[in-house]
Amino acid sequence: HSVTQSSFDNPCTPLQGGFDSAVTGNPPLRLTLPEWNLTITDDTQPIWYFCKVTVPVSHCTNGMVG
Repeated sequence: HSVTQSSFDNPCTPLQGGFDSAVTGNPPLRLTLPEWNLTITDDTQPIWYFCKVTVPVSHCTNGMVG
């Protein structure tokens, strides 16, 4: 999965200059889960994000968007 910044108008398209966690996996028997942090500096503006994984299907168009 990923946490990739997007916009309200284009929720499944990376926002130019936005944040991107890169794709992280969770292979079987992995003892620790991947961790990623985002510092919010302005909580008055909404932040749009999605999962950019597309194989075997688009995670964003299947609901991994917020």
